Amino acid sequence: MIVELFIRAVEESGYCPSNYVLKDTTTQCAHDALTKAIPICGLFSEKMGYQRVANSHPMSIIDIPVEIKPQKYRDAFVPTINKKRKVMEGKVEMANEFLCTGMTGVNIKRRGQQIDYPSQIMPLQHRSHVFSISAASHYARLIRRDRADAVVHESFSYVDGPPNWLGEFLFRCSHATLEQCGFDTNVEKATRSNIPLLENAADEYMNRFKHPGNPATRLQRTVERTYPA
Repeated sequence: MIVELFIRAVEESGYCPSNYVLKDTTTQCAHDALTKAIPICGLFSEKMGYQRVANSHPMSIIDIPVEIKPQKYRDAFVPTINKKRKVMEGKVEMANEFLCTGMTGVNIKRRGQQIDYPSQIMPLQHRSHVFSISAASHYARLIRRDRADAVVHESFSYVDGPPNWLGEFLFRCSHATLEQCGFDTNVEKATRSNIPLLENAADEYMNRFKHPGNPATRLQRTVERTYPA
């Protein structure tokens, strides 16, 4: 229910232009996913072909993954700023305090999801970095993940704002360039005439070197139809 309300609120806000859409991805098949995990919803853009979401693995065309949990305690990080926007003394002395290492497996699993989604997206889309939204109850964090580490925004209420950081974030991302969103613009999708050449080359290679346990068999993912060539 919270997912439907979140999507409806974003749609009615007008922060995203018509060529962007927030979709529930829980019904999407995780066929051949790297870890068979997908976010609860995500922002898809027309330039990535969101009309094909039903026939493609969501992680190959998603712009911004969004994970929403109904309970605030399922936040993967410890708040370090109070309601008056002041840093709480003693809360940021050690990095592992911010990472909830002393808390339950729920928090660790949640943080693992925030690592997992960009890790799937970056190799599938040739991305240098990925933005994501992590929400727990009425609070959210913005995350920028690249191939080295992640920058995590302090928790904020996206219901009681101001400031409306979530709305501004969605507005800016939906108007950003491909490079700003982390896309490698040197990479282009294969043409229809190129795809058979790729498939034939992969099949020939696998037939020559195929044996149990050979990593070459993983080339099958390269020509999987649910992934972009």
